[in-house]
Amino acid sequence: MDSRVQNSGRKSEREAKNYWHSKVRYDGKIYHLLLTDTEVNRGIDRMNKNPEDYPSLWKRLRLTFGI
Repeated sequence: MDSRVQNSGRKSEREAKNYWHSKVRYDGKIYHLLLTDTEVNRGIDRMNKNPEDYPSLWKRLRLTFGI
């Protein structure tokens, strides 16, 4: 799924040109996040370095469907 969107409201050159929309559940509440390419790549690198922390299929399904 490609959730990358163009930042059409850039106010300066320092702001990211694109953002990735993501959704996380934290402390029982759902939050919508806008991540830059750098932040997404940092998360991918962290996951690749720590594959043992990747949740099991059942846990991923529970997170996805809220069960």
